[in-house]
Amino acid sequence: MQSRQGQILISNTDMLDPNFHQTLTLLVQHDDQGALGLTLNRELDVDFKELWANVSPSTSNYDGSLMLGGPCEGPLMILHNNPIYGTQPVIPNVFFTTDPEEITWLLEHHRGHMKCFTGYSGWSALQLEEELEVGSWVTAEATPEIIFEEDHANQWIETLRAINPSQATLYQNPKLFDADPNLN
Repeated sequence: MQSRQGQILISNTDMLDPNFHQTLTLLVQHDDQGALGLTLNRELDVDFKELWANVSPSTSNYDGSLMLGGPCEGPLMILHNNPIYGTQPVIPNVFFTTDPEEITWLLEHHRGHMKCFTGYSGWSALQLEEELEVGSWVTAEATPEIIFEEDHANQWIETLRAINPSQATLYQNPKLFDADPNLN
């Protein structure tokens, strides 16, 4: 099995699962045991600094949003570009951590790019491969620009448009095609 770590899963236009409808999910880990991903474009409506102040005595200099990484519960997770705490690289210049000490340091000394997540997306062995085979996802190589994009409202369609323009056009203009496929 070839690892897809560092790839982006772009949900197909007909994805009905509300957890993944119009999402971009970065595969942080992928091996023969399964996969762990973080949804990049599901922003939670919470004040991260206020939330952090309620759970930690340290100060956060992070001004970004808290993202919903997926439907599975998990610890606070951070994607960042600080090589000092680059213990788990995802792609060049993008790192992943769940270590509480590293997270505290990153939040206190925030510089550069960073995204904070609660929850994650998980797949058991071969589950993701089956979903890819039936076309639930379009894949693309991740870039720091996609990962750290802040325009979450348009991120899915813009990324889909860049990777698969015809599918994006169909999504944005469904009347271009007749509901009866025999007439197309």
